[in-house]
Amino acid sequence: MPRFLLLLFLFACVAGAAELSLLYTQDFNSSVGGEWSSASTATLPADASRRVLGLFGNNTVNLSLGTAIPHNSLKISFDLYMNASTDGTGASYPTGGTDFSVAEYWSLQAGGLVLLNTTFSSHRYQSYPYNYDSNNLQASAPRTGAAEVFSNNDTRYRLEFTFDHTASNVQFAFSGSNWQSLADESWALDNVTVWYEPIPEPGTFFLYALSLLAISHLFFLSKKA
Repeated sequence: MPRFLLLLFLFACVAGAAELSLLYTQDFNSSVGGEWSSASTATLPADASRRVLGLFGNNTVNLSLGTAIPHNSLKISFDLYMNASTDGTGASYPTGGTDFSVAEYWSLQAGGLVLLNTTFSSHRYQSYPYNYDSNNLQASAPRTGAAEVFSNNDTRYRLEFTFDHTASNVQFAFSGSNWQSLADESWALDNVTVWYEPIPEPGTFFLYALSLLAISHLFFLSKKA
């Protein structure tokens, strides 16, 4: 086998050792299972062809999952929709006048671990992509980081988080607080996917170490050639 092909093969073996495996996925186009604390679905206000989990305001929605497979970490990704006149930090944009009483918070926790605690806005300053901290307020322009902005100023954010996790179950808590009525503003979820990083079998560790040694040896030989 040509040396460069062997190097590619060994590199693929090493890269594959930490590959993520699918644990859960849901697009809410069919019935919502008991893993969710709320089975409420709706069509998106800005696009009636999209069905989402929602619409929510001052709510906490839990997703409870379990896996008996030993693992080192979890990764979650999802679409978060912010609908209508979300108020962010409460600071006017672009003048900067503040009214923190109208700040609206959104957070995600996994088993008590805070993955995100922030604010989003369609017309005021928002915290995202930073976490909200009233003692050290980092402000962004409205809709910063949005993956999609609709004609009515509704926004879609594509969020993903990876965190250490070894327990056999996990509960994700998606929460909104200090929101106004659903007639004025709301949030929703779609395309939720969770992966886990399995702990490699002992033979995989051996293959990983052997591949690294072989790559190092071939690199040494190529330097001598």
